[in-house]
Amino acid sequence: MRLILCVDDDPFMLQLYAMSVPEGWRAELAASAEDAMPSVERASAIILDAGLPGMSGAEFLGWVRAQSDVPVLVVTGEESSERHAELRARGASEVRVKPVRPADLRSWLELNVR
Repeated sequence: MRLILCVDDDPFMLQLYAMSVPEGWRAELAASAEDAMPSVERASAIILDAGLPGMSGAEFLGWVRAQSDVPVLVVTGEESSERHAELRARGASEVRVKPVRPADLRSWLELNVR
């Protein structure tokens, strides 16, 4: 079974990400980078909020890349192209600006998870 690790400190966003996971796949929800760390090795993909408290999404992304080449979709409220370039340089597979639609997330997962 494909496991999608969803990391966001906003409970509403976590539920949105969980609704986006295709039928038959499993979503695992984490409210912080620290909570998500033990699940990275099992993840088929990660949906990650860039603006986490504590260890930021960008810092977590760097940590993930030291462990794995799992596809990571970073979701951010920032529209700055410089910020998006920074996140891609740290290893984001793709960056999307909030608000995101569940159908778009589902499409991304279906295209990027094998």
